[in-house]
Amino acid sequence: MVAASVLLLFLAALLPKALGTPFLLPREPASVVDLNSNTQTAYFNNTTQTACVRPAPWNQILSFFLTNYIARIATYKKTSGYEGNWDYFYVFASLFVPFIGISGAAATIARGSRFLGHTDVDRALLAEALCVVVREPGWRPENGEVIRGCVIADGDEHGRRKMRRKRRRRKRKTRGPRETPEFRSATLVIGPAGVQTIDRKKYKIQGHISLPPSYTLAKLPPGTELMALAVSRATKEDIVISNSYNATKAFTGIVQIVSSLYAIYTAYGDQVIRYGYAAFGFTVLPYTVMSILNTIANLIEASYDCLFLVRSDVMLEAEHREGGEFTGEVAELVPATKDIEMAAAGVEFVDLLFRRGKHARWKAIQVDDAGNPIRGRRSWNVYIPPLDGSYTAESDPRPKILVQPVGQSYVFSKASHRRSKKFRQRAVAVIMVLSLVVPYAVIGGISKFRPGRSEPRQRVFMAGWLVIGQIIGALNLVGQTTKARRKLRWWAWLEWAVLGFTIITGFAFAVGGFVEAGRMLREFGYCIKLN
Repeated sequence: MVAASVLLLFLAALLPKALGTPFLLPREPASVVDLNSNTQTAYFNNTTQTACVRPAPWNQILSFFLTNYIARIATYKKTSGYEGNWDYFYVFASLFVPFIGISGAAATIARGSRFLGHTDVDRALLAEALCVVVREPGWRPENGEVIRGCVIADGDEHGRRKMRRKRRRRKRKTRGPRETPEFRSATLVIGPAGVQTIDRKKYKIQGHISLPPSYTLAKLPPGTELMALAVSRATKEDIVISNSYNATKAFTGIVQIVSSLYAIYTAYGDQVIRYGYAAFGFTVLPYTVMSILNTIANLIEASYDCLFLVRSDVMLEAEHREGGEFTGEVAELVPATKDIEMAAAGVEFVDLLFRRGKHARWKAIQVDDAGNPIRGRRSWNVYIPPLDGSYTAESDPRPKILVQPVGQSYVFSKASHRRSKKFRQRAVAVIMVLSLVVPYAVIGGISKFRPGRSEPRQRVFMAGWLVIGQIIGALNLVGQTTKARRKLRWWAWLEWAVLGFTIITGFAFAVGGFVEAGRMLREFGYCIKLN
């Protein structure tokens, strides 16, 4: 907050110079005075009462770059609780390719935290500021643990018979009594996470957290139903989660927008006549769009300095293991009933008691809600695959005991999730269209897309900076708002190759654009009103 205020005061001091830099009026015949035969010449226009200096001094060029390009980082919306380096990379990248910053702000606006959330908990959920403990792929049960929410997947009967025949031939003896339906063999498999896991070292978590091995954290998706902690008498509406709407960043964004609009407005005149659609004043357009979206993002979604823990059965399980300790939870997941489970997933979820017998053999027994074995229900000899990567589920004909990384089934509001998804899709579509169309509409409206007397090099770099930057921003936004994954490895490599080429090309055009903008500023000079 203090740093942002200091930066704002610094920019305010530079603003008069920056506003004076591109104040460009049509030059009529005027008297000329040499200020210095080796450096600058002043043009005095008696008709318009303006004075123009050519070439522009370097302090004016620096002032223009600071206020119209570099100062945009002051309004960047930080990722909730994130302490890694990606935010700094995005800030740095957005200086060269502002559409990268636009895509980040668009994703924040599309979450609609302030509009769709009715409580502090709901708004934090939409802002991706809530997390839970989940199991990692290398997780293994401990003796005597009850694991809730397991799914039993049927195996390949033909494959099992084939495997038994091979075993008989290998051992050269009969298998013995046929297994009864009440006692079977099954393989323990950890299901897909289904949620976005995070690196614990790169996020700041409220309270104290100590994760035992084979556990990690994941962000909760929109639509997850939450309630106050069971040990509390409070309701969800009573819970207050620390956050702030950054008014300083919003005000800074407004100042930047005014400065940018002024720079664009003053591009009309000699600048357009001379440089056409390659005029340096038009380079401010993407940064103006970024400032507008960043300002809206800071007003729509609160800033969270840390993530907040939500209690679940997996957290309780981790607490009973060596090294597991958690304090500072703000809410709790709502367990789903059997009817809700069947209606939502269409499969039966069972609770299993895992016991370790002789020779490190595991057995899973179906239990009730109290953890007591159910008479007449099934039991399984459990095969736990090694962690060396040699096991493949496709070649294993046994039934699978699917353990959910998030634990037992919890209530998930499809209506809330659909509403959030619909809002996100519409917001992204509107922002994408405006971000892509507005720059061309403004440039075309002012310059009529005429080249003026600009050089081919200037037109190539100015147009390439805009077009390639938009492509990079669109690809980045699609990557942030979709979870589609390609099954073909070669397709993933192709996507990375195309993305890498596009980014390198975009930054090359950006550097060239900065150089050409500086040259045009230097060559064109600046004009100020005398009265």
